[in-house]
Amino acid sequence: MRLFASTTKTQGDKKNDFNFLPNGEYVTMGFVCSRDEADPDGGCGCGRSFEGVDHLRATTTAEVVEVDFDRQDWIEIVRHSKIKAGWGEMDNFDAFYIAVADEALEIAADLPLGTIVGRRLDEIVIRPNA
Repeated sequence: MRLFASTTKTQGDKKNDFNFLPNGEYVTMGFVCSRDEADPDGGCGCGRSFEGVDHLRATTTAEVVEVDFDRQDWIEIVRHSKIKAGWGEMDNFDAFYIAVADEALEIAADLPLGTIVGRRLDEIVIRPNA
């Protein structure tokens, strides 16, 4: 199964790159605030970044990696991450956790291992590998 993990590869190629995650932390797309929803280069940075599932910080670069756990494990990782971020433990959040987890799986599944990507709102952009 393939997912995205934070990476420093190609980090700094764009003037507004940033990375507040350790290499290899699994990431999801995260939400885009009203400040960035019309412009991924807006002041917040959430429109061009991925959110780490452990540290809950962000990076503008991610790499497609192979993992040795299954979809249900990934959903639980995302669930625990979102609960840690304050989203709640109620049953009505289960569909939300599954949607966030599946979005990352679906996008990463179609890309070759080692592909370095960035984000532009809801679009994943392939970066030249360093």
